[in-house]
Amino acid sequence: MKAELQEGCTSNSANPALHKMLMHAITSTDWASTTSDAEIQSKMDDLTKAPGKWRAVSPDPGAYMSESDIQEPHFQEAFYGTNYDRLCRLKHRYDPTSLFYAPTAVGSEDSVVKSLDGLLDQSGRLCHA
Repeated sequence: MKAELQEGCTSNSANPALHKMLMHAITSTDWASTTSDAEIQSKMDDLTKAPGKWRAVSPDPGAYMSESDIQEPHFQEAFYGTNYDRLCRLKHRYDPTSLFYAPTAVGSEDSVVKSLDGLLDQSGRLCHA
C-alpha cells in the first residue's frame, strides 16, 4: 500500500510518512453499553499502549486520523508529521479563537473538553487549556 507522492504533485496536509508506508495495520477495542466509565478508560488505555511494539520496529510512523486512537499521545507526529508546524500556523491564522475543534486536530492541545464522566470524549464543555 505504498502511496508515493507523484512527481510534479503539490504536497498537501497528509502526513508525509503515509507516502512511504508499506503496511497499514488497525487494532481496536470495544465495550457494551453497560460498561462502567472505569472499564472504558482501562480499555482505552490498553488500546493506546498497543502500538508501542509497532513503533519500536517502525521509526517515523504515520497514522490515518479518522481511524485512530483519540488518546494518541503523539498525535501531532502520528497524524501530521513534518506538516504540523505549518498547519498549526494556518490554524491560528484562520481560526484564532479555536472555533473548530476535534480532540486530535491541529491546535487541539490549546483546548480541553471537561466531561462529567471524566472520559476523553466530546460530551462536555470545551475550555481553553
